[in-house]
Amino acid sequence: MYQLIIYRSDGSLYWIQNFGTNADALAFVTAQIALPSWDPTFRYTIKLTPVQINTLLSSKAPLFVTYTSGTNNYLVPDNTLYIRTRLIAGGGGGSGGGLASGAGGTGGSTSFGSMLTVTGGVGGTAGGGATGGLGGFGTIGAGANGLVIRGTSGQAGQTVIAGVGVGGSMGGNSPYGSAGARSASGVAGESAGTNSGSGGQGGTGTVIGVNPGAGGGSGGFMNATISGPFPSGTTFSVVIGAGGIAGTAGTLGTAGGAGGSGAAYLEAYFQ
Repeated sequence: MYQLIIYRSDGSLYWIQNFGTNADALAFVTAQIALPSWDPTFRYTIKLTPVQINTLLSSKAPLFVTYTSGTNNYLVPDNTLYIRTRLIAGGGGGSGGGLASGAGGTGGSTSFGSMLTVTGGVGGTAGGGATGGLGGFGTIGAGANGLVIRGTSGQAGQTVIAGVGVGGSMGGNSPYGSAGARSASGVAGESAGTNSGSGGQGGTGTVIGVNPGAGGGSGGFMNATISGPFPSGTTFSVVIGAGGIAGTAGTLGTAGGAGGSGAAYLEAYFQ
């Protein structure tokens, strides 16, 4: 009897299976290596053993689901041991540039059931020297464990002097990046990337010496785990926060950039 043993990169056991011949064991592991699910950091050994019992320690790869908008119903797969969730809320919009411009909108919250919620980043406030929007946060309820990271605040609007052209203030970056930041003076603020949860850039002045807008804050981020068991047919409502709207342009100014929408990344792990 030949025993195939596969180890994870940290040395923990991943798979044990017995075969009648060394060639059978080698053929099996060769086929596994060719699969997309094979982790190249795995290592294996084949040895002669009297053991007669086949033991399968991990027979099913995690199932991944991504939600990028709206309200959704997540059906927990049967035999799920635990669910890993990564949630990002919507980012705040950048405020408009110019005189009497509009503030950016606050991003929407992203939630998983009633136990996990991250809140959206606040939009940049309007006016020269205005404060950037605050980053969102979040809460983890009973039955889950994990980490919440507060969103990054947007950059404050600058008060400019005559004869100087200034680009709009940067939005706050989430862990997924893509905050609005690149628009120069006289151009509307850049919107944050879709599903990034980052903040939009503030608008600018269309003539030199006009104040730019402030950046929106990024949404709160969460990495949390919910342990089973889960009865067959268990569902959770998953709500994705929208990005905050862009602040309107003021006189002699441009509009800000919209905040990035949120997202939810779910992984079901099996025994």
